[in-house]
Amino acid sequence: MFDKSVIQLKVLKENNLIQERSIKLSFKDRLPWIILGIISGIISYQLLNLIVKVI
Repeated sequence: MFDKSVIQLKVLKENNLIQERSIKLSFKDRLPWIILGIISGIISYQLLNLIVKVI
């Protein structure tokens, strides 16, 4: 999601294309995922740092 600006959706039935649609993503659409990635990275770092200190 971070590097994609367009998502392509395809509906297949028995390997035959029924419908195809492209959806453009703006920066505002991707911002929550970027923030979530940063927060989870910080939490993971803190937890691993705590584990290393305990061991």
